[in-house]
Amino acid sequence: MRRVLLVEDSASMRAFVRTALESAAALGELEIARHRVASTRSGCCRAAPGLVITDINMPDINGLELISFIKKSEAHKGTPILIISTASSERDRDRGMLLGASGYLVKPFTAESLVQHALEQIERSRPRGRMPEITDKAREEFFSEAQEIIETLSRNLLGSTPRKSPVKKTLR
Repeated sequence: MRRVLLVEDSASMRAFVRTALESAAALGELEIARHRVASTRSGCCRAAPGLVITDINMPDINGLELISFIKKSEAHKGTPILIISTASSERDRDRGMLLGASGYLVKPFTAESLVQHALEQIERSRPRGRMPEITDKAREEFFSEAQEIIETLSRNLLGSTPRKSPVKKTLR
């Protein structure tokens, strides 16, 4: 089963992406964690996701910060990241790619285009050997650091901490 982590604040876009990916026979059976960064704890990441699809401009977290965080994580640094964003300038694309994103898709896009990009990212990152399992300790450290980033961004951007931590809510 392929695992895809979808980090998107728009419910309609999450539904569109989920439907597009689930209807693509070439992707096979999927397990998609959805909503914000918190969803990585909802069960998608019992093993590393095969693909992360993220928006850039979201109210709770900046997608570029998320990309940077993932690429710094020893357990997840090889995970391909596909950015889906309304930001269509070359500067926006370059920033995401420099941080470690492996693909960039400008909204609006077709379901076919999304599936094609997702397949390309998964195929390009396919390991040649067996991937090591992620330990519970490594997974917990990853999510603890993710929670700290979310809270710091919320304080800096909104002047307060999030009302309810989505990471803690879905984990426990």
